[in-house]
Amino acid sequence: LKAMPAFIFFGRVVELINMMKVYEMTFSVSVIKEKSADPNFRVKVSIYSDSFSVKNAEVDVLRLPPRVSIRYPHEIETNLDEIDRKKLDLEILNKVVEHIMQTAEKSELNATAFLGRKK
Repeated sequence: LKAMPAFIFFGRVVELINMMKVYEMTFSVSVIKEKSADPNFRVKVSIYSDSFSVKNAEVDVLRLPPRVSIRYPHEIETNLDEIDRKKLDLEILNKVVEHIMQTAEKSELNATAFLGRKK
């Protein structure tokens, strides 16, 4: 093997590190309660990354078991790769499930309170 000058070697190492640099993408997701009722949900999504950002985009989620359909606006659809989209899908589904559980608990409490008053 031929010896490579140190500055060339380190230059290539830095180049490789920059090529492998992982950019960080942050999601913010919240269910718009006024516009959401099972099975139709409206979710507010903000995305911050090195390559693009979107603030308060509205995403439609339709929950028809066994499938969930998520429709993204064009500004998100065109900028997310498959892995980031799957991550965002999971974050959205998590928020929708939390919303369903909170709504169910509230309904149970209301029914219990109503039935309790009836006695």
